[in-house]
Amino acid sequence: MSTVIRGAKVKVWNDYTKDHREDLQGESIVIPASSYIELPRAKAIRLVSQFWPVYKAGETNTPPKMLRIDPKREAIAALEESSFKNNCMACEQGFNTQRELDVHIEMNHEHLMVDEEGVKNVKKSSKSRQRTGS
Repeated sequence: MSTVIRGAKVKVWNDYTKDHREDLQGESIVIPASSYIELPRAKAIRLVSQFWPVYKAGETNTPPKMLRIDPKREAIAALEESSFKNNCMACEQGFNTQRELDVHIEMNHEHLMVDEEGVKNVKKSSKSRQRTGS
């Protein structure tokens, strides 16, 4: 089974005057003030869109979230990633066939699926495709 890890990098800018610190999927990310870091496109989108609490003045010293993705680099990364038609949304791997993706999901991410009907469909799909070889 051949897999390709998607990871076209984009720039995530912090437009605030203080460093931005945030946890994303168990990883601590720090973006220096008025600077940027490079992250894989999918991770950058998750970071920028992740909920950030807004407090009234005097409640806490949490700075505002002023992050943005460089649009030129994001467009290039999106084009590079569009060549993969069978992508795992959980771990950002690209697969050549739908069967490879279904087998990967069944083996690695079944615990993430909350819909019992979806679990049944993935198992059925991966087993039938294994028999037919498509």
